[in-house]
Formats: sequence, structure tokens, C-alpha cells
Amino acid sequence: MIKGHQQQHNFTYEWIIRTRLDGYWNGYLPSLDKMDRNAYNVPIGSQYGGLNDRLGIGNWETSEVALARLSLLPLIHEHGAKGLNSESSFKQQLEVKGVPYKFFEFPFCIVSRRKYGWPPGVPVASISSKGPLNGAKCRPCDPISNGTEAKSIIQGLDRGHGWIGNVEEIELCNATVDWEPNWRDVYHNVFVSLNQSVSECIQANEELRKEVQLWDAPIAKVICEVGLRP
Repeated sequence: MIKGHQQQHNFTYEWIIRTRLDGYWNGYLPSLDKMDRNAYNVPIGSQYGGLNDRLGIGNWETSEVALARLSLLPLIHEHGAKGLNSESSFKQQLEVKGVPYKFFEFPFCIVSRRKYGWPPGVPVASISSKGPLNGAKCRPCDPISNGTEAKSIIQGLDRGHGWIGNVEEIELCNATVDWEPNWRDVYHNVFVSLNQSVSECIQANEELRKEVQLWDAPIAKVICEVGLRP
């Protein structure tokens, strides 16, 4: 789709940002001016033996390789890499094509209903955490651990596996159980702390929609009323 759009309109994107629909952002995307134009820029942490594949930013040349998750599998297999997880295969596809990668901190997490053990090998952060979560798993919860204890847990994780970076104010959820019954209240309270009203949310969504050529989503009023409802 990207290649076809560029050919149709005779231009090349300066930057291409790949993200996920289940991401929750607690801050703004860092300035693209700080990123390497000749490398593929990925979040630090949550590497699980490879590279964090929950967000990626690059030019057309690096993005064309990074987005070829399926078509590059035969080439990866030729280099002897088989039976890999998503993060490991992602690293392999960049390396076999000679695409360098750089690490950056990003203020987002991946909202998940999956359950994990405690103490965590895979940390699940509360969406009320402050600072860049770098694509870590998260949920709206009443934290089971925060402050010095939570930071100690994160720092004790394997840097090449479940470590999520040096989060400013990390709060950890008890992911051994289902979401708590009051999760909607937790979610609402976080939004209130950001001082964003429904009308402000609608305005921001409408401004974003004007900049997007193809918008396949509910109208802004529905998105904001569902997300900000007490």
C-alpha cells in the first residue's frame, strides 16, 4: 500500500511510522529530528532475545525491509534461523538485509488481557506509570508494586529479555488474575489527570483526521465518549 501510494503520487515518504492499534500512549512521540534517518529506530527494552517489534520508525528503504515480516522468512531460513519468536525473527530480517537499528525511548505501552506470573518475567505496567514504557505490556489497574520496590523488580530483569528500560515512575500490576472490576474507573482517572475533556479529545481527533488520507475508524465523538466515560 505504501509503495503503491508513493508511485501513484510520485513522491517518497521521508518517515514511515509503524505502530499498533492496542497501544496506549502516555506522552507525545519524540521529535523525529532526534532519530537516525539511515537506521530503523525501535524502542529500547522488551527485546525477548531479539528487537522490540512493537513500534518502528524509519525512511522508506529501512521500512521496506522492516515491514517485510513474511516475505523475508525464506531468506532468514537460508541463513539458518528457524523456530524464532517474533522479536528474534525481526532482528534477523534487519541483519540479513544489512539494515542498522537504533534504540530510543517511547512513551507507550501495549494494553493486554494476558496473564503472567509474579514476580514478573514479563512485567505488566499500570497505565498510570510515568515516563517511557517502551512498548511494555500494560493494563488499567490498582498497582501491586510501585516506587523503589517496582524499580528494583524491573532492574532485576534480563536486559535482553523482559527489561523495559529505566521508567521514570513505574507501577506494576498483578497480572496473575483478570482485570479488576474497577478498571474503567482507573482508566478514567488517568485521563482526568491529563486534563483532557471529551470536547478537547474530539477536537484533537478531528484535527488528526484532516491530516490522514484514509481514516477507517469510528467518528471522534464515539471514540472520545467511550474512552473518557466515567
